[in-house]
Amino acid sequence: MATATRGVRRPFHINELGFLGGRDNRHRFVMSAYRTARGSTTAYQGGEWDVVHADGVMYLAPATSETFAVGDQELDALSFGLAISIKTMRSLAPVLGVPSLSLRLAKLEEIALAHPKRDGIFSVVNQ
Repeated sequence: MATATRGVRRPFHINELGFLGGRDNRHRFVMSAYRTARGSTTAYQGGEWDVVHADGVMYLAPATSETFAVGDQELDALSFGLAISIKTMRSLAPVLGVPSLSLRLAKLEEIALAHPKRDGIFSVVNQ
């Protein structure tokens, strides 16, 4: 099983969220992810994001080499992005009504459970 740190990373483009349906859903997801990141740690101050493809699913991650303090843990950008993507998908799944979203979310949660920083990831997800 792939972990978040072994995913293929490249600059993010909104069209990669085509699985969410229309433009409004994609925009809502991205803005929610940015707000969630800002609310999860004071270390996140905005900036560019990458899309990460791991184990057949994608998620967003800040395009930085910085780490993010979350409680008593430090998460790298990939781990932090995984947490933010899971939390955002959980909050928007009932609102967006996209059938494939629950499958993608389950796969991301699987990746997070196998991740060495799973405690930090789920501390962000469950905030």
